[in-house]
Amino acid sequence: MKASKVTIKEKNNGPERRCPGERYGLTEAICKARQANDYPKCLMCPFYEGTPDDFAVGDPKIKKSIFRSSHIAGEMPDEINEYVMRKIGAAAGQYLKARNRSQGTVVLACDKREPSRNLSRIFGEGLKSSGMKAAHIGPAMPDMLHYAMVKNKGSSAAFISGCHARLEVNGIRFIQNDGAPMLFNSGIEKIGLIAHRMRPGRSHSHDKNETLRVLPDYRSFMIEQTPQLQPLKVVIDGSSGIGGEVIPYVLAKTPLKSIKSHCEPEGKSKLLGLRFPAGQVNTSVQQAIRSEEAHLGMAIDYDGDMCVFYDEQGMALRSDVAGTIIAREILEQKPQARIAYDLRSTAAFREEILRKGGRPLRSRPLPDRLNAAILDKSAEYAFDLSGRHMFKAFSGGESPLLALMMVCSAVSRQQKPLSSIVEALQRYSYSGLITHEMPTPEKAFAAVNALIDEFVDCEKDELDGITFRFPTWWFYLKHTPESRIIDICVEGRTADEERAGRDTIEEIIRGYQNRL
Repeated sequence: MKASKVTIKEKNNGPERRCPGERYGLTEAICKARQANDYPKCLMCPFYEGTPDDFAVGDPKIKKSIFRSSHIAGEMPDEINEYVMRKIGAAAGQYLKARNRSQGTVVLACDKREPSRNLSRIFGEGLKSSGMKAAHIGPAMPDMLHYAMVKNKGSSAAFISGCHARLEVNGIRFIQNDGAPMLFNSGIEKIGLIAHRMRPGRSHSHDKNETLRVLPDYRSFMIEQTPQLQPLKVVIDGSSGIGGEVIPYVLAKTPLKSIKSHCEPEGKSKLLGLRFPAGQVNTSVQQAIRSEEAHLGMAIDYDGDMCVFYDEQGMALRSDVAGTIIAREILEQKPQARIAYDLRSTAAFREEILRKGGRPLRSRPLPDRLNAAILDKSAEYAFDLSGRHMFKAFSGGESPLLALMMVCSAVSRQQKPLSSIVEALQRYSYSGLITHEMPTPEKAFAAVNALIDEFVDCEKDELDGITFRFPTWWFYLKHTPESRIIDICVEGRTADEERAGRDTIEEIIRGYQNRL
């Protein structure tokens, strides 16, 4: 906002100007001097008269490329290191203090990468240098961080993690105090600009790091959510990450018996950088289920926010089928609850939710949109097809462990093999997500237009991509401008209907793939 938008009355009453997060007013001369010297807080001030010029001036060690759409991430040590992490911590402290207009506590957690605990400490020092408090819970899953932030009334939270990227990658994900992820257009871009412009310096805070012991209370909270559990054998694959420690610890106080796979403690996972779940994860879980005669299995990714389930025969469940099982368990406890879902899911999901008296809520397949469905539309649960299961109990955050306990609750309550429960939900023929790579973005665009023309008379909506609906089948189509990729998924009431629809769609797409 420009200074011209501040009224004369505002200038003449009370402090004329005040830096965001500060208690005392400034003269106009000091205010303009700070702007001339690129004072970081100016970027958040309604009196700011300039236009932020991205990273045109400032610290070249703070790379613009690490500030991404939903997180901060880069290669160690060139892009992410102690110097960079301290400056980002200080910038985050300035931003959060200015936005919240008060000192607050940021709860910090990290993944099991060797440098992550130290980087978390350094980030906390930067926070404290800007007047914020830092409370560390150590290596944790994201749902533990959500739980700790709410329980300890934190003003926000940060997770030091490289997700399941290669071991050399690290970064930060921020959680706002309402549970929503901080995105590039809701804070990350401001933190990046502040870090780039602020002068380097070490923390002058002599406060000791505050630590929080979360795990025992977190375990009790989890057990309270699923009181109907019966003795079951469960295979847990932790992808050599934190889930391999936390999940068996929680399940030890339940009737569930854990059988561990890739749960070694050192955190140097050979699975990092591979698509989740890696082939060796599938093989390990399937072998363990069969050799131990387990009732089901679950694999969780390295940093603990995505998962995949397996039945007692070792067959992997589609995420929308697992989501249907979990949603029905929630509706047993909370009838008429809203359940948000990835719009690419099977039509059987919506039918099951309506049959149970619930209220299905279609959503774009993006984590922040599913999170918003929980926070803004009071959904109890949401999921996507990549294996994220998000709960109101964790302010919209992912919780693979609660998802696992819900699936175990369904098996316990229905006293049926998981494969039998799944069979009734896979009543339609579903293609799964199919990706077609086109020669050029222009040919991808032309193929999409040809499909629209081919199916011009059907019912369709454009909540995300285009969904085409017919009496006995439907399909989803997604193409991003300037991209060569077309994604589709097709579902029919019978295999013949699904195949006929898919053949028509793919014949048109192949025509543009082969066209000169």
